[in-house]
Amino acid sequence: MGELQAIDMEVFKFAMEEILKQNKKKINYKIVVEESEFKCNSCGKDFSMSEVKKKSEEEKENIHFIPEMVKAFVKCPKCKSIDFEIIKGRGVSLGYE
Repeated sequence: MGELQAIDMEVFKFAMEEILKQNKKKINYKIVVEESEFKCNSCGKDFSMSEVKKKSEEEKENIHFIPEMVKAFVKCPKCKSIDFEIIKGRGVSLGYE
């Protein structure tokens, strides 16, 4: 679960339990939140959301719906550039072991 998606974990868990009730096999799952990671194209610094200022609820909601909006609210903590790439922390993926 990508940090930038800002998914409500309780709602997600409820949905997973409802889906799994329909399966005859017992399926165990775990939710792993992948921290966001960015790479500045100007200075090369790798940074995460935890290194930048705290986001308002409005900013978090905008990023949740369109993760690329992070570029409107986040700057590189080293050089203050808004020219960076999202390396990790987007989307939701399901896998199995």
